[in-house]
Amino acid sequence: MQRTTLLLLAILLGLTPLVAQSDAPPGTVYYQVTKLKDPTGNLMQVENTLMLPYFQARVNDGSQIWHALYRIVSPDANEAGYDYISVDVYDNLSELHLPESGENQVIEQTFPHTTPDQFWGLVEEDSDVISETTYTIAGALMPAPSTRGEPSAPLLAVNYMLVPPGKESDYLAMETEVFKPIMEQHVKQGSMENWSLFERAIPVGTDFGANFATVDAFSDWDQVEAYQQKWQSTATATHPNKDLGAIMNQMTDLRERTRMEVWELQRETTPPSSESISYQIIQEGTGPKPLRGQEVTWSGKVMNERGETVFETSSLGEDWQDILGSDPTNTRWNNAVKMVGAGGIVQVTVPASRQSFREQQRNGGGHLIMKINVKEIGPPVKYGHDKLKEILTSEGLEAAQEWYAGLKRSNPNGYVFREMQMNALGYDLMAEGYDEEAIYVLDLNRQQYPDSFNVYDSLADAYSNAGNDFHAKEHFKMALKKNPDSTFTAEKLGKLK
Repeated sequence: MQRTTLLLLAILLGLTPLVAQSDAPPGTVYYQVTKLKDPTGNLMQVENTLMLPYFQARVNDGSQIWHALYRIVSPDANEAGYDYISVDVYDNLSELHLPESGENQVIEQTFPHTTPDQFWGLVEEDSDVISETTYTIAGALMPAPSTRGEPSAPLLAVNYMLVPPGKESDYLAMETEVFKPIMEQHVKQGSMENWSLFERAIPVGTDFGANFATVDAFSDWDQVEAYQQKWQSTATATHPNKDLGAIMNQMTDLRERTRMEVWELQRETTPPSSESISYQIIQEGTGPKPLRGQEVTWSGKVMNERGETVFETSSLGEDWQDILGSDPTNTRWNNAVKMVGAGGIVQVTVPASRQSFREQQRNGGGHLIMKINVKEIGPPVKYGHDKLKEILTSEGLEAAQEWYAGLKRSNPNGYVFREMQMNALGYDLMAEGYDEEAIYVLDLNRQQYPDSFNVYDSLADAYSNAGNDFHAKEHFKMALKKNPDSTFTAEKLGKLK
């Protein structure tokens, strides 16, 4: 899988000169960057259930432009000293920190059954603030997506620059005259999405390290590789009569790159939109409609506006299970399934303005159509994958193994472990650097769902990610034996031969 190239790509990014900008857009836009540690392993749950709805409410009422949560990819979280980065964008400095009365009003309106003290208590319990820095835009190839109402690119390469006092204007001139045209060509040829330059605004002074940061935006790792491969030829073609080596030496005199990081987008708010998501009942189904907390077995597919299938759940095997309301950010699915009984079908139409970057990229930018088939409605259940992750990341693999084995003797909370949720947990652990833990989780999934080709494919990914090509090949072969039509499995196996 692509994550196995992470270290190489991070090194390539670190060796690549990253710069370019234009005049800042009218009005000052403030980017508050908060670096967060995840002490309990529950920070994403807090983001999904508390922080994202809170910031979405602020975006909707106009007191904030945008909010996003990124995961640190490189260096790994242990080396970086934090796990996630919260980015919040405002057009008014006073809105960075609302007065207590303003915060309380947003919380009370968004969470009517939770007091502000309870809200912040839950947030502080599962997240530690490591640092908080506010930046303004010093330049960009184009306005940032967050300021023009568009979804953001999933990958950012962030470079922290220390520019000595008195050299700021020379540094900016160098970026504008030399590197901006190069980056413009990268965007035109599809090897980059955007580039921006930020200047630190708060805290003020020379005692706080890097005072500028450059940010390259990419759609995926393939685009990162294309950017790297085309860098030299694009730079030479853009400036055929310039000595790029001498220019880079001059740039080194103007700034020191103190750190390079790679961030991956996890969640972001959506802009207020006059276009709404529509729901159409195709088939009513029978029996009562599901209530919050009940488990729904379902299948579905996603189509573009031409009716071409972009994705369908059947490509991964069995029907899927989810608990209605367990993920409050998944509003489309939650709203759709509660409209019908068992056997019901709902069609959801999502306009482009309400889609994420990846959704727009995959379906060509038009309307997105989701057809959801509700197969069965079951009683309430409690999924155990979140608890398993908490133990794995806070107490270790051995403790998690003991806890899971103990459930066979006593399971007072009635934990159940479903295929797709465990599969997603395995990939989350891989992304966070827990290679051995990911193999353990995905092997448990294989044992529980031995007839699914996808559990073998995912376990093979985990072995490949950990550098164990022998076991990766064996499990890719088993996945193909169970599903010879899986082209993505065959492609990954072919790369290992």
